[in-house]
Amino acid sequence: MSALSMVILAALGSLVIRSALVTVLAGVTIGPRIGRGLRLVAPSVLAGLVAQTLLIQESLGESTGGSTGEPVGELLFRSLGSWHVAAAMAALVAWRTRSIAITLAVGMAAVWLLELVT
Repeated sequence: MSALSMVILAALGSLVIRSALVTVLAGVTIGPRIGRGLRLVAPSVLAGLVAQTLLIQESLGESTGGSTGEPVGELLFRSLGSWHVAAAMAALVAWRTRSIAITLAVGMAAVWLLELVT
């Protein structure tokens, strides 16, 4: 199977799963308590992704003696660097302005400038 056909099949599978969920839940009314909880899903997922990116560095270590002899993942903490400073600047801007566009612009500019300097 070619790479293009795999990508197309993956896209179609994703489309079917998403449209099925939307179709099934189209007539369902969600209660206010569940709605309040669902509003917190996106920020929590984003916080988890950002925390993992900033704090954890994956590296391949030696095998632990398994029968396959393949390398296994080892989790290491990242050392502080320019990404952490840029993330702190973006967090401060997000807290003060509550604007996604301004936060993204300041965060990306900070990453670029700090990478040029260091």
